[in-house]
Amino acid sequence: MRSFVATAAVYWTMTAFLIAAGAAILAGAVARSNAVLTTMLKVATGGVMLTLPLLRLFAAGGPGWAEAIAPASR
Repeated sequence: MRSFVATAAVYWTMTAFLIAAGAAILAGAVARSNAVLTTMLKVATGGVMLTLPLLRLFAAGGPGWAEAIAPASR
């Protein structure tokens, strides 16, 4: 396996997938029922969906909303 630079998008995509998979497996192991597991996963997914745009905007220095949704100029 070849090594990846820590700042490469490929590295963080793979790392995030492994973290999320581990968290889902752990949630499945500790949940008392399928209904509880479903609720846990929905809450976690909602929390991540609320956090990611803020993380991209502030921590990663991404574009603002107006710039991100503006049509591309030629």
